[in-house]
Amino acid sequence: MIHLSGLHKDFYVKEGVVAALREINLHIAEKEFFVLLGPGGSGKSTLLRCIAGIEDPDGGTMSLGGRVMFSGKDGIKVPPERRQLGMVFQSYAVWPHLSVFENVALPLRYGANSVGPQQLKERVMSALELVQLEKLAQRPVPFLSGGQQQRVALARALAIRPKVLLMDEPLCQRRRQIVPDGGVKVYQSG
Repeated sequence: MIHLSGLHKDFYVKEGVVAALREINLHIAEKEFFVLLGPGGSGKSTLLRCIAGIEDPDGGTMSLGGRVMFSGKDGIKVPPERRQLGMVFQSYAVWPHLSVFENVALPLRYGANSVGPQQLKERVMSALELVQLEKLAQRPVPFLSGGQQQRVALARALAIRPKVLLMDEPLCQRRRQIVPDGGVKVYQSG
């Protein structure tokens, strides 16, 4: 399903070059559940972002379902919306000015995954039922808990009916604590 060969990515920073990915060779079969583990800064998120098409690798090849999505040698780069992937980001990436329904509907309203109004409503509500948020469809996102916001992000990723679902730190919940000097301390709990 996912095949990576010689994938590499460098970031250019003030201090020089940081090799985020070095010649990644990987094959993930269809219906396989695959987990990337490693310390912070080891390239897990960068690899997911490259697979999703959000980050451009510097070289190598990548195919999804036998179709080449990226080839540095051949100059192939399929845009993210044409990869049939869903992604849940670490930050959830929910829009605070939109309701739960509207957050999930976004990828179905615009671009390559857009559908008609009736199908949009059915797919949004189906995705919300999967994550048990159908009763909160009209609630503004800021009035949800962190876990509920994460489920909104998951529903949005599932609403497009992706062939592959990518999740960046899906079991990590971010918590915020107001500290005495008026600042906010962010920490993660497993």
